[in-house]
Amino acid sequence: MLNERVRRKVELDVTSSRPTFMINPQAEAPDWRVEPAPRRLQDRRLDLGDVSPANTEHFVAALKCKVNGIQTDFDDGHCPTWSAQLRGLYNVYKAVYGLFPDIGDIGSLPVLMLRPRAWNMIEHNILVDGREVPGPLFDFGLLMFHCAGRLIQAESGPYFYLSKVEGANEAHLWDKIFCWAQDQLDIPRG
Repeated sequence: MLNERVRRKVELDVTSSRPTFMINPQAEAPDWRVEPAPRRLQDRRLDLGDVSPANTEHFVAALKCKVNGIQTDFDDGHCPTWSAQLRGLYNVYKAVYGLFPDIGDIGSLPVLMLRPRAWNMIEHNILVDGREVPGPLFDFGLLMFHCAGRLIQAESGPYFYLSKVEGANEAHLWDKIFCWAQDQLDIPRG
């Protein structure tokens, strides 16, 4: 997928052409249906964007704001160094489990819209079968494993904001990842 992104960008740059869309997306894409938005996502009048959970003071201040949601950003609004990733993941965990002083239960806080890194980001500090892990899978996996159950109990997610999805093939891959993770963690689909 990443090689195809690079190839396509070079092609567009060299030919000065514009991107095109599949002529018949139903021919190659599954029949996806979107369920109605969950109760906590129905009111989106005021959201905070690009809040890095690694900046603890800023993140806690965002949690205290009277907003509907917080784009909890591990991508553009965040510097993904190893220590920043770990601090950010731990701060989300602390928010989800009510471990910050003077912060309410996750069900009364703004909805966290968790934004893992984009596909071009690699987590160089973790190897699986001798290969570095894609950054979005590292972020998504830890957030799901540690927080999904509690977020579901509180009717607060888990909700993910996916960075820079470039086409149906990437959306399909994310769908497979979501379904696999939900099955592995024995949590309801959706």
